Amino acid sequence: MGNIIFRYLDYCKYEKGVSDNTLKAYKYDIALLENHIKTTYGLDMTKTTKEHIRKYFASLQINNKPKTIKRKLIAIKLFFKYLKESKLTKQSPMQNLKISTKREKTLPRVITKTDLNKLMDFMHTKRNDSEKNAKSYKRFIRDLCIIELLFSTGMRVSEISNLTNDQISIESEVIHLTGKGNKDRRIPICGDPTINVINEYINIHSADTESGGFFFRNRDGNRLSEQSIRNITKKYIKESFILANITPHMFRHTVATMLLENGADIRFIQHFLGHSSITTTQIYAHVSEEAQRRVVARCHPRGGFAG
Repeated sequence: MGNIIFRYLDYCKYEKGVSDNTLKAYKYDIALLENHIKTTYGLDMTKTTKEHIRKYFASLQINNKPKTIKRKLIAIKLFFKYLKESKLTKQSPMQNLKISTKREKTLPRVITKTDLNKLMDFMHTKRNDSEKNAKSYKRFIRDLCIIELLFSTGMRVSEISNLTNDQISIESEVIHLTGKGNKDRRIPICGDPTINVINEYINIHSADTESGGFFFRNRDGNRLSEQSIRNITKKYIKESFILANITPHMFRHTVATMLLENGADIRFIQHFLGHSSITTTQIYAHVSEEAQRRVVARCHPRGGFAG
């Protein structure tokens, strides 16, 4: 790393009073740019142009979040401002340069109805064919209960992992959650199959569910981790011979999209999912529109006429 960067960091620390964490971020971000300019163009930082900066940030868009790119922009802009003020360069390449930090939004991936049917058919067939007194059945019914809740409630993986016994009311068929931002929400547990599985799970695991604490536990009696829930989902997707790469969070996307397609109000879906902003929920409207386009493209009679 060049002396010019060390001089800038000293200036930030001793004259501007920048915190150690911010200094560390500045050092990392500026050093990355310096390495890029040197290896790509064979130049030092004082010879950097607007075009160099523009291409550099274009390359960052691929693997970096907007928040990260904004941080790098600020660090690099302040660095070149220092160079100009110190008369180490005539003009800052960042001056009047507009860099977009917005990444094009991708639509949430959903599980197809075919794959959902395959998964549910497989798991409930296994439930019916299993020996109820077998030790493995106790673990299986826990896993089935998790899959059912993922689809029935659209809960986040972290919410299922941290679900406690006092949050679930079978009598009222409701789960009471405190989600992101400490927002309370009540989620109805939909469907007799889900209720039946939860009841069976509670009966089989009565020693755990009656003692308070976490609703789902591992073999050591501790909270079932989020990674364990991901592994459970992966295990049964594979056993169901489903080829798609399905994650637990996709159940959340899927139930939201299906609710919308079946006529549910988007405000209800917002509350159901625990979104603080309606903007977050509205992305499912785009998913629904995509599905409608595919149906129209496939079924609309206009396609059968000349033109």
